[in-house]
Amino acid sequence: MNELNKRLRKNKILTLASAALMVLFIVLTLVGLFSENFILAILGFFCFSAFLGITYGFIYYKKLIKRSYCPSCGTHYSYDTDISWEEIQRYTKQMTKQEKVIAKVNFDCKCPSCQQSQTFTADFVIYEHNFETNKEKVNNLRDMAKKYFV
Repeated sequence: MNELNKRLRKNKILTLASAALMVLFIVLTLVGLFSENFILAILGFFCFSAFLGITYGFIYYKKLIKRSYCPSCGTHYSYDTDISWEEIQRYTKQMTKQEKVIAKVNFDCKCPSCQQSQTFTADFVIYEHNFETNKEKVNNLRDMAKKYFV
């Protein structure tokens, strides 16, 4: 039950902080839009961009918190002992300007308290090649799987 309270507290703090920042950025955006001052207009544009970024971060972090806790009892999963994963598929996505290699990973999370198991899949880009710049980026699947949880 203590773990559930931690999760709810994290969600509440995240929601309140995001809501306060969003209200501030919306007000500054509106001031910038209706202002004749060039500096305030630029400030409004940056605030609007920050608003979009915070909204995305809010949604992303809520998902991160949700998958890191047991849905039935609220116990936090320990990555080393409670989460196992395996790569079930690897495929290439070819586009005109770039190529990506994507790994589909199956996660199995077992709650240490109530023994309930949760299974889901996620896709990770493990290799990117940009044909225009000829740059390659290789990602470590093990590190990406660990960062998938909080």
